Amino acid sequence: MSEPRLGNLITVLLPARSYKINCALTTEKLMPGIEQFACRLLLIFDQLYPSELQNYFGLTDREREVLLDGLLANRLININPDGHIEASSFLRKHAASNGGKPSLVKYQERTEEVAFDLLTLSICKPQPNRRFTSGLPELLPRHQIGGDAAAVTEAFSSQFRHHLLLSRNSEYERQRTRLYKIMGCSSHEMVQLP
Repeated sequence: MSEPRLGNLITVLLPARSYKINCALTTEKLMPGIEQFACRLLLIFDQLYPSELQNYFGLTDREREVLLDGLLANRLININPDGHIEASSFLRKHAASNGGKPSLVKYQERTEEVAFDLLTLSICKPQPNRRFTSGLPELLPRHQIGGDAAAVTEAFSSQFRHHLLLSRNSEYERQRTRLYKIMGCSSHEMVQLP
């Protein structure tokens, strides 16, 4: 006689708002093998002549120039007035923070669109507009309808890993992406969270 029965089921819409956040991200990228080993040699020996790198790897003059151009373009080396190649401070800093392994870090400015639950100010995945949610009562907190931009940027900063889980498919990209800085935040539109 004591069967569980479903009584009244009440669904409400949580107040949520989408924000556009202008931010800068750093992403660690894989380096081509020859560039990585050239950087390791420079970190070990401090400075080398371009011809020494060329002879070590068995490169032609053209291949040596392509290698040096790539390293210069990525700010991994400096060429001093004597003609020596040396590891840049950028390379030394990133190698020191990566266990002595050289890495290529790309800086990128992006605009991320992020939805926040306005009750708890937590990042959530917005639902597409659905027909069954129209007409549902909404829970609107009177003091948090707009959402303070400073509070939103602070919440985004502290919940950045969760945002990556929701927005990036690649585990490799999620592990190697870091939030560098937040440059601005603007309120976008209300979204639905049933």
